[in-house]
Amino acid sequence: MSEKRKYAKATLEQKIALCISVAFIIICIYIKLWYGVIFFCFCLSCYFLKYIFPNSRIHNPLSDEEKLRLYKEDLGIFTYTETGFDLENNKHVNWNDITKVTSYKEDLIAIDCIYISIELEADEVFRINEETPGYYQFMLKLEENIEIKPTWFQEVAFPAFERNETVIYEKSKISFNQ
Repeated sequence: MSEKRKYAKATLEQKIALCISVAFIIICIYIKLWYGVIFFCFCLSCYFLKYIFPNSRIHNPLSDEEKLRLYKEDLGIFTYTETGFDLENNKHVNWNDITKVTSYKEDLIAIDCIYISIELEADEVFRINEETPGYYQFMLKLEENIEIKPTWFQEVAFPAFERNETVIYEKSKISFNQ
């Protein structure tokens, strides 16, 4: 549907809603239902606020494309350096200190959530998931800095609602002859 048609359809729907609201206000005044008058006057005033403050986030929420762009650009809890990354808790992790990366899913009844478990040389483990702020950028940086299994996502994501634990990187299995 073209932008002009979308706009015309939206304005027609708004005009119909406005006419119905005015009709209800008239009916409420006629039958002396003052709560109805107050309610519909409030609704109309909110409707007209949209034109007074056109750039308000209330009236112009982010599009799906804008949300996706912001999600992909978000560094979240990570700060990146040439040698590794810092977490929000001021812990620095070198890319060379990562010994194993495992990915798996947890069944959250209606959806699955993919987790990434990262084991370090100091016998420390931390995990992040898809909902962790900066997850997307972290996975990109992880792929740039260590050689992870290219098909890991398909192996973990499918079939749905199963754990599908997969080792996507193990330091001892990397060959230096490549």
